[in-house]
Amino acid sequence: MKYLLTTIGFVFILSCQQKGKLSLEPLKIDSIDSIPFLMTRMQIDSVFETVTYGQFGSAKEGEICNQYILDKRNTVIQKTKSFMCCSYIHRYDSLGFLIYRSTFSDFLAEYNRTYKREGGRIIELEKSLHNDEKRSVYYLNQTKIAFKTSRNNLDPTYDEKVAYNYNKSDKITKKTTEIINLKELSNRKEKRVKTYSWVGSNLDQTNEKDYFENGIDYYETVTKFDLDGFPVSKIMYKNHDVICKTIIIKY
Repeated sequence: MKYLLTTIGFVFILSCQQKGKLSLEPLKIDSIDSIPFLMTRMQIDSVFETVTYGQFGSAKEGEICNQYILDKRNTVIQKTKSFMCCSYIHRYDSLGFLIYRSTFSDFLAEYNRTYKREGGRIIELEKSLHNDEKRSVYYLNQTKIAFKTSRNNLDPTYDEKVAYNYNKSDKITKKTTEIINLKELSNRKEKRVKTYSWVGSNLDQTNEKDYFENGIDYYETVTKFDLDGFPVSKIMYKNHDVICKTIIIKY
């Protein structure tokens, strides 16, 4: 009997280890500041983002620039007030992974997303209804994403690379995205740097800089979070000048 219990315990531990090796959980690091993802995880019915200073798209001070509605248990509809724009749908599976998204402006673009774990990497395929396919490969360092590469079958001249950095507590501290022209490897087309600030185990703030092609000027978005890790406000800059402020309220 003792031998049987020991064997069952060993099999259980081994099974858990194998599941850990095959888990897609590392991907959720990219969603820790995503409003649609957080709404489905926390079951928040609706979220409104309102301009308090400046202008966002066509939304002026006092107007709602982004509205999010939890349509079903794992589906969020987002409407953005902008010129000729836009509505989005974000649909997640029961485990919290994005499986479908759509964008509607002057036409409807729909994308289905699938995932596959292969040892120390995760392959993500996002396909549209127009034969557009984006293939992303996440390379893992144990339970964390070290870096990601992405290619698009309809635009093979560009290569997207994302590097991830963490602190001693395994909390993400920086994510650097670069899109490089493969014909001229020294020609950087896009660079985005997002930093994450933590208070204990709680995400407190993110700073995201989108650099111009000259590599000097940038747009920056600073997002503050509440104690639950949900966004509560944003400030947008062009270089050092504030161009817009918003508040985010959940219901």
